[in-house]
Amino acid sequence: MSKIKFVEYKGIQYEVLSDKGHPDYLNLKNKGIEDITEIKNINKLKRLRSLVLSGNKITKIAGLRSLINLEILNLDGNEITKIEGLDSLEKLKILDLSKCKIKNIEGLKSLKNLKSLKLQNNELSEISGLDSLNKLEKLDLSHNKIKEVKNLDNLKNLIQINLSHNQIQNINEIKNLLNLKQLDLSVNQIRVVKNLENLVKLQELDLMNNPVEKIESYECLKNLWTITINTDTFSNSEFSKFESHFRPSRDSDYFPK
Repeated sequence: MSKIKFVEYKGIQYEVLSDKGHPDYLNLKNKGIEDITEIKNINKLKRLRSLVLSGNKITKIAGLRSLINLEILNLDGNEITKIEGLDSLEKLKILDLSKCKIKNIEGLKSLKNLKSLKLQNNELSEISGLDSLNKLEKLDLSHNKIKEVKNLDNLKNLIQINLSHNQIQNINEIKNLLNLKQLDLSVNQIRVVKNLENLVKLQELDLMNNPVEKIESYECLKNLWTITINTDTFSNSEFSKFESHFRPSRDSDYFPK
């Protein structure tokens, strides 16, 4: 079968590009696309590795079933309400569904090679549907309506997670993410930070704009290099202990002005 060099949408052709660094990629950003299935020839792009469909008017994920070699899929900034139509994309490594209208995390079970998932700026109220993503390294769930950190136990390879700008009050189930290096919990409702003692690889912790009164077991975080917090909610005694632990070996990044 000859290689498909163009796709077409509403009479306009778009080239399928290929170079040494980006084999077979297609950029259809901001093209006013409403229905993926109306893109002529897209179902024939079995060699495609990267597809950008961001900034369109897509309401449903469909028409991608034959793109079995796809590794990068960008659908951010669309009107998508449900995660679906991805079952055959088992080689997918990067998925961006940020700035959509998604209410539930679902439809990801077959994406066992996924390493990066972006779901920020959606309408999520809970964390679920991630159990099978045990190769995931980066997860962004910021700017949602999440109240509780849960259902992350299987994400053993997670290195970076962004949970900022939610409604989280406690982080009890964060303790099993043993490979975590970056944790962003800024702009939430956390008063007591605990269950960090197992996160021995943690390097960056952001707690800005939380009413934090106490941080437990921070002495165990031997690799922590940057912690960002508002200290005005601490009691004097609690702040003194915290400051005395970090000041001798850390710089002023720990205590933002």
